[in-house]
Amino acid sequence: MITQNHQLKTVEALARREELIGHLYSLYAEKFQEQRSFWQKIASEEAQHASILRELDPLIRAGSVIFGRDRFPLETVELSSAYVE
Repeated sequence: MITQNHQLKTVEALARREELIGHLYSLYAEKFQEQRSFWQKIASEEAQHASILRELDPLIRAGSVIFGRDRFPLETVELSSAYVE
C-alpha cells in the first residue's frame, strides 16, 4: 500500500511537472511569435492543471483519494521533469 506521504509527494511532483511544461510553452511563445497566442494559451492550461493537482492535497490527507504506487511512479515523474528542465 502506498503511504499518504508518498501520494502527497507524487501529486506535488506532478504539479511541478505541469509548471515546468507551462514554462517551456511560455518560452515557445517568445520564440515563435506567429503562434504566440497558442503557446500562451496552453501555458495557462498547464498552470491550471498544476492548481487542480494541488487541490488533491486535502483530499489525500482526508483519505478520500488513494492511488496505487504504479499509477504515477514518482521516480518516472521526477525523471520526466528533469528532462523538461
